[in-house]
Amino acid sequence: MSNTLSLTDTKAELTKARKDYHAAKKDHKGNRLKFMENFKEKDRKQLQAAEAARAKARIVKIALNKLESTSVTKILVDDQWKDTQTDIEEALFPINKGKINASQHAPFLQPHLRRALGDQGYEAAVDEILEGSFALPGGTDKYTRMLLRQARQTHALPPKQSYITTEENTQAWKKAKERTSAGISGLHFGMFKAQATRKHLSALDTSIQSLAHSTGFTYRRWQFGIDVQLLKCSQDYRANKLCTVLLLEADFNMNNKKPGKEAMEIGERLHLLTRDNYGGRKKLRAAEISMNQQLTYDSIRGRRGKAVIISNDAKGCYDRIAHIVAKLALRKLGASRTGLHSMINTIQRLRHYIRTAFGNSEQTYGQEAHELPSQGILQGNGAGPATWSAICTLIVNAMKEEGFGYQQWTLISKRAVTLTCFAFVDDTDLIHAETAHDASTEDLLISAQDTLTTWEGLITSTGGALAPKKSYWCLLDMVRRNGRWGYRHSKQDEDLVLSNNGNPQIITRHRANVANEALGIQTRPDGKMQDERDYLLQKASQWAETVRSKQLSRSEAWYCVQSTIMKTLEYPLVATSLSRSDVDTIMTPILKAILPKLGIQKKIPHSLLY
Repeated sequence: MSNTLSLTDTKAELTKARKDYHAAKKDHKGNRLKFMENFKEKDRKQLQAAEAARAKARIVKIALNKLESTSVTKILVDDQWKDTQTDIEEALFPINKGKINASQHAPFLQPHLRRALGDQGYEAAVDEILEGSFALPGGTDKYTRMLLRQARQTHALPPKQSYITTEENTQAWKKAKERTSAGISGLHFGMFKAQATRKHLSALDTSIQSLAHSTGFTYRRWQFGIDVQLLKCSQDYRANKLCTVLLLEADFNMNNKKPGKEAMEIGERLHLLTRDNYGGRKKLRAAEISMNQQLTYDSIRGRRGKAVIISNDAKGCYDRIAHIVAKLALRKLGASRTGLHSMINTIQRLRHYIRTAFGNSEQTYGQEAHELPSQGILQGNGAGPATWSAICTLIVNAMKEEGFGYQQWTLISKRAVTLTCFAFVDDTDLIHAETAHDASTEDLLISAQDTLTTWEGLITSTGGALAPKKSYWCLLDMVRRNGRWGYRHSKQDEDLVLSNNGNPQIITRHRANVANEALGIQTRPDGKMQDERDYLLQKASQWAETVRSKQLSRSEAWYCVQSTIMKTLEYPLVATSLSRSDVDTIMTPILKAILPKLGIQKKIPHSLLY
């Protein structure tokens, strides 16, 4: 259609449109209400309730100073500030590329295994590994052999469809959040959600996605992503401490969720997933990990037993996963062969833009012709949680096969319990105890070192590595002194060592009365709650100090206390044993700050409040 307006007329129309917009903006609330009159009463009430809750939440965030942007406006590199887009991008390109190339040391990327398995996993070789008939090439290390042995399928898997149905695609997009950001093409979640409401458009969208899922194909549009740089901690601008979240194309990421969903559903149904890791699992909460850990400490203390706890953190986690390991772990649980091939093929071809507060970079980075393929499942991938859960299952099962862990016979339910670790995604606390009751502390420490070495070796085989600075250990050994039981004092020659990729490093040792924060809870092996009480009291006092000077209506004040600080206090309760006195102490600053804003006398007896 030809343009019938001259340039002068076009500018005049644009000016008029801007005036109309500003005029309408003055009464935007009224215009919004008039617009919503076109909806059915049920839909209108849902919209009004959602918008009212959103407005109230925004007011609360403003009151609590929670609207601070995490976008990167400057970074610190070698004690020098970079505050222009060009300087920031020049500093971040090598750092981000180092993340996707961090697993180049993995055994599966070395020549002997790469020739046998390929970069994405030759299907014949993968099938042989799953069958348990694969002949490992010479030079394969002990831990990789252990990992591949666990990849063998031991259960008959239910049949699954090799395509995506229109109904399946429609339901998936209806559940997606419209505000979720997507890739650089501009095809956003709102567009796909709108298409899902029209059957013929949803069918077209399904055919595009199903083609890739059922054949392993990758579209050119999918091979571009945006690395969004965010501050991991407030005011921490160090370049190597930034959080990188990858924005993939919306339909590509939706496709990635299908193999992950298939693997998790089959794994849960056939009880193939390890119970030691709660990350990415339905109906399992992070706080329950701390609860199980605290109950185990109590049991060891009550039995006067011996055990070693080794806390460790996997570097990079999703960014360092070798693709062969991801494919084997998910295939073992029944994930689609072609769906995984499409995902891995796309990731290895991906070109990354970088996004900061200044916008997207013009240049990209990714795998070059002379380099090994980029690895990692990447932060932001819909298949990430399922992939790590599947890999963690292989690692934990390998540890159990070697006899590492803690075994106990429960007195009430009369069941045998075997634990290797307390894990939630990449945060893991290993636990090990000798099965022989007469084993000495020296024997326990020797086997604890073997436990750590084996765990590190298995993590390395997946492409990962452990962070020595975030690792520590604790010996639980009850002894009797002066007629009373207590924990054994540490000796100078008792150390545990990480091999640290050929650079051995002694990890920190903590005493049993030292609290360590894990999953947001202060946990002490000796069972004392003082540190958790002080931690929650600090949170409550900070919240009260922030709220005290803010102007809030009664409904906003009630929403503020119920949706913020009370959620903070409720979360760790399942894993703690705070006394009534401790709870009253924690609640005191909260009540003093919030009761007047609710129109309640702040000295009202607590028996009338709760």
